[in-house]
Amino acid sequence: MLRTLGDRYQPTEFVGGGETGDVWQAVDRVTGRPVALKVLHSRLVTDLRLVDRLLRSRSALTALWHPHIVQLLDLVVEEDSVALVTELVDGTDLRQWLAEHGPMAPAQAAEVVATVADALDTAHRAGVVHGDVKPSNILVPPPYGGPIRVTDFALAMLVRAGRRTGPVGHLAPEVADGAIPTASSDIYSLGMLLRELVPDSPELLAIAQRCIAPSEGLRPSAADVSDRLWKVIPTLPGPVKAPARTAALVPRTPVRQPPPRRTRATGIAAAVAVVVVGVLVAVWALSGPRSDTSGGTQNGTPPTTVGAPVLPAAAATRSERGANEFVRHWFATLTYAEQTGDTAPLDRITGPACAQCRTAMETIRSAYADGGSLRGGVYVVRSVAVNSLLNLERPVYEATVDRGDRSSVDRAGALRSTLPGLSFSNCILVLEWADGGWRVFEVTSVGCVA
Repeated sequence: MLRTLGDRYQPTEFVGGGETGDVWQAVDRVTGRPVALKVLHSRLVTDLRLVDRLLRSRSALTALWHPHIVQLLDLVVEEDSVALVTELVDGTDLRQWLAEHGPMAPAQAAEVVATVADALDTAHRAGVVHGDVKPSNILVPPPYGGPIRVTDFALAMLVRAGRRTGPVGHLAPEVADGAIPTASSDIYSLGMLLRELVPDSPELLAIAQRCIAPSEGLRPSAADVSDRLWKVIPTLPGPVKAPARTAALVPRTPVRQPPPRRTRATGIAAAVAVVVVGVLVAVWALSGPRSDTSGGTQNGTPPTTVGAPVLPAAAATRSERGANEFVRHWFATLTYAEQTGDTAPLDRITGPACAQCRTAMETIRSAYADGGSLRGGVYVVRSVAVNSLLNLERPVYEATVDRGDRSSVDRAGALRSTLPGLSFSNCILVLEWADGGWRVFEVTSVGCVA
């Protein structure tokens, strides 16, 4: 029997083993909730770089939620053990299910793949790549009828970390050659899965063929694959036993998890400490240009005495450093908008899909209407770090920010409303590269940019 991990998770039953670790059923002794523990093999635990990559990806992966994704709940790091804590899902993986039940009818197989595509779409929009889409990472509940669940997001990708593997199963050729997996390589694996499940369906093979195009730029998105499959399913033979389509969901606001558990200062703990110290010494107090906010404006016209922040040259590059600098610039531009009422510069570097950003800009414009204004609300960025293994298609960054108290006043200076400040608040931002520059695609942390 595996010993208790961190005095919180008590293993109760061995479930099985795999390429990266052994899976145990366990009980969360704090909540009483049954969970699954994936305890990594010892050969992986001794790789301090892998442990570092897991720790840096933890926030993005625990924030990822979709009804067809097995959610990561916690990461436990101890003296000689690393374990991923996930939801406990009843069922068997698709590879075993096929061995026991035989081939699926085309309609059934297409619905399974469409469901996986929906889950991948949500992950890709959050900047998370699976990196190992294959039947053994797809769980089918007993009896088959849904929901299909996808597990082990990013784990194999973090373990391989760009190492050349040669042609393996469902891996895209560029990944087998050592490239870091991308959303496009997930689509290749999805196409291989579809081709394996229904090798004799012309309609589905046509979709699969687009997915496994040799050029990454020719492959469709997960959303495109999902839409096409859901449209063609009613025309295919065979019963459809899976539930109706679940709309793709954006990642929920991440729940603040307790820090990874450690019991003594070992090599792994030292690696963790290096990461933490690195974040602390990277404090960069950056605030946007300040203007006189003692009074309002006339006819809702924002003051123009202070210019908008200028994009630093480094922030204009499509690189990890460029994205990091852009996050700082974006918060400086947000501060400028709060202090002047001029939201045009912020709008130019913010994508239309960012609902929280749009709400914030509307709040600012409303505050400055009819001669009113905002006071305070200055954002100070303490640190910025990539939230997962870097994916330049849709990178996820975590910014630790402070924001002073903010007040809304009318033309005469009378208080309308107040917004409490923030201190050491963690804001998760998803970026995208569009029209030759970075912009904020989505802010998944509620309240950061109110």
